[in-house]
Amino acid sequence: MKRRRGVLLAGAVAALFGLALLGTFVIRPAPAASTASPIVVNTGDLIQVAQTHISCGVLRRSGANVIQCVAPPPLRGTYGAVMSDRRVLVVRFRSNTTAKIVFTARQRKSASTCREGG
Repeated sequence: MKRRRGVLLAGAVAALFGLALLGTFVIRPAPAASTASPIVVNTGDLIQVAQTHISCGVLRRSGANVIQCVAPPPLRGTYGAVMSDRRVLVVRFRSNTTAKIVFTARQRKSASTCREGG
């Protein structure tokens, strides 16, 4: 179990670092949404939250689509998040290549969504 978690952490750290580095060069501004419709992204897409330095990427990990979000390099002292339909993992970077898992959770029941006016 510890080895599997270590491999998962190493993979997440490598992916987060790669996304952060790639995101600093590739991020393009998104047009402002005029409706409350969700923005649909696909595997391989990069996202930057307006007026922040947070970059997110949509990846395929362990057979599931996930969103990984990180701050731009240097990563030391920053946090990153990996989210799927059923799991969330939050890490704090000890260096640019090493992170410690600080929070993990699994959703066991069906998901719900927030809707305007509901």
